[in-house]
Amino acid sequence: MKTIQVEQKKETLIIVLNRPEFRNAVNFEMMDELRKVLDQAKQSSQIKTIIFTGVERSFSSGGDLGQFHQLKSKDEVKPMLEKMGKVITQIVNLGKPTIAYVNGYALGGGAELAMACDFRFISNQAKMGFIQINLGVTSGWGGGTLLLEKLGRTKALSLLLTGDILNNEQILQYEIALKEVSSFDEVLLFADKINSHSLESLQAYIDLANGVRDGRTFVENQKKEIESCSTLWESVEHERAVDEFLQKNK
Repeated sequence: MKTIQVEQKKETLIIVLNRPEFRNAVNFEMMDELRKVLDQAKQSSQIKTIIFTGVERSFSSGGDLGQFHQLKSKDEVKPMLEKMGKVITQIVNLGKPTIAYVNGYALGGGAELAMACDFRFISNQAKMGFIQINLGVTSGWGGGTLLLEKLGRTKALSLLLTGDILNNEQILQYEIALKEVSSFDEVLLFADKINSHSLESLQAYIDLANGVRDGRTFVENQKKEIESCSTLWESVEHERAVDEFLQKNK
């Protein structure tokens, strides 16, 4: 692949945005490659967790304006927005835990991509900003909605309406990221801890979280919990774990 690097470590798939000369800006080719890899990751029983990051000192600077600025009319730009919007939707509805390691700049569409993930870890060089308003437009891939969902109206609008760029300390203050880490290895350790559990239990919790996001009632989600717990109760993993627990506590 030309615009991304893909590596599997144990049960974690690492997707590295790889256009360093453009600060890992998203172009049409990257959209196609991301869609293909995400389709494969969703179907694979050997992959439990997906990590996104970028080469060198950028996560992603957003959309490739050198390419996209050639789109002048609404009719021309809308298909591009919808195309990347589908990638964001893929990530949001992947059904497996997703992590963004923001190792540098995540601006505009890059911030939208990071917000699509379940977790965000940052380096001390991280900078994030929904800078679209500074260019006379809004977010266009769904990231504004995700920011509002995760931060609430007041905090999210304070970023969307100003176009401010946050440094690493401010990202943590806004509770956009879970943690600042000193190396990528710490992110991998977090993924490994998740991966120590069965894929079925991970998917059940992701589905539960998606249900809350999508407005399922308490009773509807409670039924989901009962169904998933009772199904997993008869699994080999559950029986083994209970046996080990009982042996330790004799």
